[in-house]
Amino acid sequence: MTKIFIKKHQALELLLREYPALSKYNFKLIKRFVSPGGRKYNTFLAKSNNQNLKKIIFKSRKYTTQNLIKEWQFHKYLQKRNITFIPKLLFPNQKPKKFLVMNFIEGNNANFSDIKKVAHTTAKLHSININKNNSQIPVEQNWGKSIQNKFLERLEGIKKIIGNSYYQKSINIFQETTPFIKIDSLKRLTLIHRDIYLENFIIQNNKAVLIDFGMSQTGRPFYDLGKLVMLNLSEKPNLTPVFLKSYKKNAPYPKNSKSIIIFYTLFELLGTVNFANHLNNQKYLKSTLLLLHDLLNKKGNITKVINYF
Repeated sequence: MTKIFIKKHQALELLLREYPALSKYNFKLIKRFVSPGGRKYNTFLAKSNNQNLKKIIFKSRKYTTQNLIKEWQFHKYLQKRNITFIPKLLFPNQKPKKFLVMNFIEGNNANFSDIKKVAHTTAKLHSININKNNSQIPVEQNWGKSIQNKFLERLEGIKKIIGNSYYQKSINIFQETTPFIKIDSLKRLTLIHRDIYLENFIIQNNKAVLIDFGMSQTGRPFYDLGKLVMLNLSEKPNLTPVFLKSYKKNAPYPKNSKSIIIFYTLFELLGTVNFANHLNNQKYLKSTLLLLHDLLNKKGNITKVINYF
């Protein structure tokens, strides 16, 4: 698959070709977004002196426009429902060819003190039920089977990295938890973000705005909570009851929640081990393997978090 890399000095010109209506605002490119590890994204910030439209975010995808179109479909669907906890699409009725354009959310990234707000927004997303016959967005038709197959694919892909002992313990957890995943998968699908952690929330007007829907799809809610457990709550286990109290007020909470969150947290850990190894980021790999070790052996902060569910 060929990677598409948009050069910074060309980004604004390409944007205006696709959306000529923006030309009147005389935008200037402010920056390209970069990951904490230094990876350059095809996501840019532009600024104008016009009071009606001061700043915009425009983003493309590195490999295929299909994912960009999918993100546009989800954003458009939410915007039509007057959902206010997401950035606003500027051209919701124009199918993107290269860029998706949104208003820039002024504010700061969420931190641990904002965990109630993060829980509230996450729950609001998860409270949006999706009919399997919905024609406005792509809908997963067999979530249970799909997520179980992906789990096993991830596990097989890192077998050499984690070794036979961790592999067998992961298989044991898979076998113990999948009956509950099957039951949970029979329930109504919701929208899931697939990248829920503090950095993807901006605090604006005392509310948490959720950004970056590039991986969003339909599925079951605890998929999202697995990443939050892994990346954030495992650092501050005592905040888990605070998160869950706010979450439960605004979203359905499944039976057998502990088994379900173990499955999805392990699913995220397996994927992150593969990702860190692919990046050759030994520090990231080591920290993820430590979390995996604690989960599989029922130790440490990550187990404290899970015991709250």
